[in-house]
Amino acid sequence: MLNDQTQPLLADEEAAVREETDDAASHTPPALEDPDAHRFLYMGVWVCMFAFNFVLARVLARADLPYDAIEPLDQFALYDSLTRMMLFAVVLGWFVRINQEDRFFWLFHWKRWYFFVLFFGVVPFYSWLSNFEPLKHSTEDIHNWSSAMYVAVVGGGLVVLVVIIAHLLLAFRRKNITGAFLYLLARLAVFGYYYFFTIFLSTSHHNDLHLHHYFTAWCCALFAEFNHPISAALLGVMSAIFVQGIGAYTFAPLFNDPGCFSTTLPVTYAKCIFNADANFTLNICPGPMGAIPEAVCTTRKRSMVEFIGNVSNPHVWRPVEPLEMFVNHP
Repeated sequence: MLNDQTQPLLADEEAAVREETDDAASHTPPALEDPDAHRFLYMGVWVCMFAFNFVLARVLARADLPYDAIEPLDQFALYDSLTRMMLFAVVLGWFVRINQEDRFFWLFHWKRWYFFVLFFGVVPFYSWLSNFEPLKHSTEDIHNWSSAMYVAVVGGGLVVLVVIIAHLLLAFRRKNITGAFLYLLARLAVFGYYYFFTIFLSTSHHNDLHLHHYFTAWCCALFAEFNHPISAALLGVMSAIFVQGIGAYTFAPLFNDPGCFSTTLPVTYAKCIFNADANFTLNICPGPMGAIPEAVCTTRKRSMVEFIGNVSNPHVWRPVEPLEMFVNHP
């Protein structure tokens, strides 16, 4: 049994211990907490979905779906296309807020089953649809389009336009004026960057413009950032078309160099030796001094018909052995 003198001592010691404990706790660094730490996981899941669809598109390409898919695809083209696709997927994910917790769990919920059906189902459907004879066209041969192709493109374009207008209405309903205008401005900035250079380069350089469907689909998908069924549907369809285009045809550039021969000097006489095992196309490009009005092409080692024509058009030759060709610019 403790006497009265011992009790105050014990009380003082307990108080000292409590004071030391509180002091130590006050100097303990707080635990590192990041409420947004999972955003990398969300984006990783998103990119993996695109990679899976890319593999699906490559499998379909081996089955000639679509009929003109690039197959086989060498390992360097495969790496290049897959890498660029994933980078574009990250940018798209940022635009549609997939790295934000509320957005991720809203979209990846069983109630949004239709998003996954569209995301994974449109790839084989679009590839299968492209094999129909009336739809075997692209923007490079618009003058040969069938009526069915016009109906498909115009009808699909009108549907997408209506859906994008609906997104603009959602932006002005769910955001304040500043937020709505920034939402629109961010998308227009992307459109403006690409289409400005599309117009500039297509009119000032000797290149062929091909506005690929994968690129158009990616631009349209940028609008789908809202937790709304119509936004989830737009995101699923356009993301799938984007991946299908790259999986079937690689990440093809908007501009194609036709592979023509050009010179920076005003050449009046040129001697070219060509070796080919099959037919090939020779294109003579307009130089910096302007288009050359005509050219005379003759051969020495093989008898061929002499051709005089506009050099801005391709001239097809049919050599089966090494060919020596002379090009004279009058």
